[in-house]
Amino acid sequence: IQQTMRLLARDIVQAAPRPVRDPLDGNLRPAFLVVPGGEFALELTHAGWPNPAGVKRSMLQRSAYRIEDGVLLRAYWTVLDPTLSNEPVVTELLDEVDAIEFQFYLGNGQWADQWPPRGSGGGNALYDRPRVVQIVLTLADEGELVRFFEVAP
Repeated sequence: IQQTMRLLARDIVQAAPRPVRDPLDGNLRPAFLVVPGGEFALELTHAGWPNPAGVKRSMLQRSAYRIEDGVLLRAYWTVLDPTLSNEPVVTELLDEVDAIEFQFYLGNGQWADQWPPRGSGGGNALYDRPRVVQIVLTLADEGELVRFFEVAP
């Protein structure tokens, strides 16, 4: 559980304002994306992808989280703007997961359950990141675990 929370925290805290191209239609997907009922519970671009070998690639990484058959999975792509031939690398993080939910502090005392928030149209929504993210992870044997993470400016 602690390792999963550390990984979520690392990705969220280092969220980067870099949208990516959708491999199907070429439209831009927001840098930080949470849509209830979407393919992924969370999808984001973040910094902190080590490159000790000096390979020609970005130091940014696109990662996503989802629950599949009670297992929390983390997927990441080896390129920021994938094509249909770029399959994500998927890692199992935690089993017996019932749900994962996110809330985003909007700065005016209000919270949103999706990001970008409803009604935040325009080009800036593609680059915007929340300031604070609340994660509610519901485990079969532990119940609800709640954590708050501040996104680096």
